[in-house]
Amino acid sequence: MIRRTFVLAALLAGCQAPEYPIAQMGGVSQVDLTAEVGRQVVVDRDSTQYLGHPSTLLLEDGKTILAVYPEGHGRGPIVYKRSTDGGRTWSDRLAVPASWTTSQEVPTLFRTVDADGVKRIIMILFMATP
Repeated sequence: MIRRTFVLAALLAGCQAPEYPIAQMGGVSQVDLTAEVGRQVVVDRDSTQYLGHPSTLLLEDGKTILAVYPEGHGRGPIVYKRSTDGGRTWSDRLAVPASWTTSQEVPTLFRTVDADGVKRIIMILFMATP
């Protein structure tokens, strides 16, 4: 049985980054943090199900991150988790509407502000119809 893991690899806030060699590939600078396991955080793990294709959104407080992703390869019930410390730790799976169980595509989160200045978070999600 293959264990599938969704890992958020990020430079954590407040950590002093060592000097890394920067590779140029096609004019794009790249830094490889593969060996920096201390900078990787496991967001979710399921030994029987692929977890991947996350959409994340950093809120205005600069610390809260929302993550949604399908419980499956590109489709399946949507999982929702939250970090309030910049991604260092993550909540358990949070309750979601029943309609999120019929996802046929990877969800995408967006922050929006309407003409009246009302701020909202929207999620684009394609669902199967009953």
